[in-house]
Amino acid sequence: MFIHISKFSPPEEWKIIRKFKGEGRVLVWDYNNPLVPIISDEKGKEIEIVGGWHPVAAVGEAFSLSYGLHNQEHAKNNPDSYYNLLRNEGVDLIVISKNWIKQEYVNAIVKNSWLVTTYEDERYLFLRLREPNHYAEFVEPYLVVSKWGGFRILRDSLFLSANTSNLHLVWAKTQKVREISSEMLEDYRLLVLYDFEIDGGEYFGGWAILRQYVEKGGNVLIFTDPSNIKENSFLPEPFPAKRTFFGYLGDSFNGSTTIPEIDVNLFAGKGTLSYTLKEYLRPGSDVLFEDSEKPIIVKRRYGRGLLIWCGYNFPYHTIVTGNREERKLLVALFKMIYSDENDEAQVTGEMEKEQSRKHRVNFRPAVQ
Repeated sequence: MFIHISKFSPPEEWKIIRKFKGEGRVLVWDYNNPLVPIISDEKGKEIEIVGGWHPVAAVGEAFSLSYGLHNQEHAKNNPDSYYNLLRNEGVDLIVISKNWIKQEYVNAIVKNSWLVTTYEDERYLFLRLREPNHYAEFVEPYLVVSKWGGFRILRDSLFLSANTSNLHLVWAKTQKVREISSEMLEDYRLLVLYDFEIDGGEYFGGWAILRQYVEKGGNVLIFTDPSNIKENSFLPEPFPAKRTFFGYLGDSFNGSTTIPEIDVNLFAGKGTLSYTLKEYLRPGSDVLFEDSEKPIIVKRRYGRGLLIWCGYNFPYHTIVTGNREERKLLVALFKMIYSDENDEAQVTGEMEKEQSRKHRVNFRPAVQ
């Protein structure tokens, strides 16, 4: 990390940033680029402050360019996603230079309900992020069983997708399903398995705890690629399919989906995936997506709960390709396990009914 501390005189407004910042980080949109401002010193020489800090104001710090925090178009066109990025990186104050940042971007970000103006003069605008429980207080968390690297992929794939400000992930700090206790699951109605490990066989602890969880009303989203069951000769209840296979079904998707407003023809190319055959589906299974006539996303009710299985690694693929249509499908799966409906209006209604639940928004565990 390169830090250049020079004799230049920073804008006067930078000196009061400390008065308005909280415990989090400050993102400065100044000098055409919020992460790498170019400032002239007293001799007129331009100096870059690159990904580090400034003695008066925190400028970008170690923000990852890939997160899109530097992308003003992203902030304008996808505010929900941008909010997630800011929260994930611990930002609590945005400093905007009105002389350097185009008015269209200033107007777009100021109108967001999750920001409040704390200081403004002719040149600068300070915007404080509202606390999450003041902005989206009815969000219910998803417990994620995954390796840490897999959790980050899953988290980032959602944060970079539209309409995800109400999806909050909490890492279980393990990829082993057998390490998840029934007491821990009592605190979560929504469970996601991605890049995980589960014991095989009907009577092993991993499947037993999962079966009991769904029977009692828990909703689960399982991605078997990657996992240790992407190819398995016997999968017990409550899994929708008795067997899974892993292989190559062509360079592009050749199938259909029953999920509304998803166009499979717009998907990016694919590689290997986990799939099943229709003869291995259990009663009550509903195929949501098939490729080459092979089910790769299946929904099934079991007891009072719901389980959705997905055999393709859409989280990783959407990060690599940036495909918007695949992102829409990924978000739809998460919202389905919230309400067992892919009608977004009903999802919103169900969320409002959950006001009395014990969990409220708490974004910090997602970055532990």
